[in-house]
Amino acid sequence: MSGSARPRNASLTLRLCAVLATGALLVSSVVTRVGAEAARERQIAELHGRQESLCAALGVRAASLLERSDALRLTVLASSAADLAGARILILDREGVVQVDTGQAELGHLLPLATSDGLASRPLGTDRFEVLAPSLGSDGFAGEVRVRYSTAGVPPAGFPWSLFGLVFLCSATLVTLAGWMAHSWMQRLRSIAAQARQIARGELPGSGSRGFEAGAVAEVRDALFELSRVGVESARVARDGYLRLAREVVHALELRGHVPVGHPERVRRHAEALAEAVGIDVGVRQTIAEAALVLDLGKAGVRPSAFKRDGRIGELELASLREHPVRGASLLGALPELADVAVAVRHHRERWDGSGNPDGLRGERIPVASRVLAIASTYDELLTGDGQRPSLSWPAALDAMREQCGAIFDPRLVQAFEESVRADPPRQRVAAVVTVPLAAAVGRGSLAERDAAGLEDELEAADSPLEVLWDDEPKRED
Repeated sequence: MSGSARPRNASLTLRLCAVLATGALLVSSVVTRVGAEAARERQIAELHGRQESLCAALGVRAASLLERSDALRLTVLASSAADLAGARILILDREGVVQVDTGQAELGHLLPLATSDGLASRPLGTDRFEVLAPSLGSDGFAGEVRVRYSTAGVPPAGFPWSLFGLVFLCSATLVTLAGWMAHSWMQRLRSIAAQARQIARGELPGSGSRGFEAGAVAEVRDALFELSRVGVESARVARDGYLRLAREVVHALELRGHVPVGHPERVRRHAEALAEAVGIDVGVRQTIAEAALVLDLGKAGVRPSAFKRDGRIGELELASLREHPVRGASLLGALPELADVAVAVRHHRERWDGSGNPDGLRGERIPVASRVLAIASTYDELLTGDGQRPSLSWPAALDAMREQCGAIFDPRLVQAFEESVRADPPRQRVAAVVTVPLAAAVGRGSLAERDAAGLEDELEAADSPLEVLWDDEPKRED
């Protein structure tokens, strides 16, 4: 199928050259034919000129013979001229009587004289003509000479292949030049079209051969570069502004106790260290850093009752908390430039064994940015702890995470993270924060805030430190 589509999709340059070559062939044929006809017309015109010259010369030579009535010499003169010119010669005296007729048809006939005004020429038929010249002697008008001839002897216009070849060679040269110019222009237009497509994808095109362009192409290229710069700058400003707004929302959640204070920044540091340790691409590392700061953005849409301080969480609150990654991804995905960040946020609660939320992705199908964020977020939550779950030391936190390799976390990333932490262990412990027993909702305020308010936790500690993240069932009061 691809082979049959190739002729239809031939380049514009080839199609233009084919059209020009066909036109050159037609033009060469027409020009050659017209040239051949013009050559025949020139031959006929030359024939007319020779016959007129012959007729005028005969008039001069025949004048003295007519005055002497020398019929014999007139006949010899006319016969010689007729043989030389391939024409019929008539000689008339001053009364119009035909004295000599090489064709013998009108000898002795009286014909009206028609040369009172000098040399004359007239057609006698389609290809027959007659030239008339006065014969002027010493005594004045002595008679008239007529030369009748036919142009049928001029060969018809053939097809001069030599002329055709010359014309076609010139046309082919022009076609080659036009094809080269068209190819050059098409290359430039393709370059401009490629840059326009880059702009449509939100990319800034390179400026490789700008200095080579001139005229209108250069103006179009410069306009595209200006448009691309403006578009990319506008997209960057919109992206940065949207991210700042999202971080402000997360900060507001920290102030309200819905997100542990300092948690986003600590997650960012842990995630960046892990991404660097495993050699993740710079672009993905930037996505990880940005997603870490807005990882809990979706909690802005969680039911307020899920964060109530009496420790009671119902089914609706539980479902609302579990959906916060999807809400956050939806908010971030509203801006196309943040699509990569939205994907990282959406899948950071997936599990390596495929039993996580929201899409049940498994293993390598989980985006690497989400896997890194899951490890960094869990590590910080284990270090901070809450009033019911005491904070763990960093070795204990690493041990707890290692136990969940292959179930919750990517084993390779956990190993790399552990090596990174052991190579540069934390210098100090972070302040404790309060969390709820649910994967999607981490923390309801620091321990100091809860003590100052005189509140007591009614939640029972989970059996495993990781229950703070993946507790599927809310604790109920007996």
